[in-house]
Amino acid sequence: MQLLECEDSSANIQAKIKLTVFFNIIESCNIIDKIGYFTLDNASNNGTVMQHIAKQLSEQSISFNPVERRLRCLGHVMNLVGKALLWATDAEAFQAEITNQQDLQQEAEELATWRPKGPLGKLHNMIVWICRTPQRRDWFSECVKKALGPGTKALSLINGNSTW
Repeated sequence: MQLLECEDSSANIQAKIKLTVFFNIIESCNIIDKIGYFTLDNASNNGTVMQHIAKQLSEQSISFNPVERRLRCLGHVMNLVGKALLWATDAEAFQAEITNQQDLQQEAEELATWRPKGPLGKLHNMIVWICRTPQRRDWFSECVKKALGPGTKALSLINGNSTW
């Protein structure tokens, strides 16, 4: 198996192997002159792959225009359009919003599970509420210091690593 000629950067090694396997298969099936169109997403390395395919085919006197033969994946394009319509240029904000909603829903379910446990459940939910933000943890720490009085060293009552 002869490897294709392209740059030896670590990013190109896998592409080089895949292209070599691709060409070995189409040559062994005797369909190298029947290569048509490729449906690919918008990743820039797909353009590079198409250039390498064009180069290999041109060495065998086969006409292949990599720009004309590269089709965009409709599903990928629709996904990009949907994100653009919802969040303009900030698709990461959209994903963060979804993740935040999922986290809030999971937390609400956990609190609801502890609520019927009586005083222990109430204590658990209060600690979860306090630990949720650094500001609440600082506020709680200040309250404990004030309650114990000056000169008294307080133990950490809330350990962020404890689990219930």
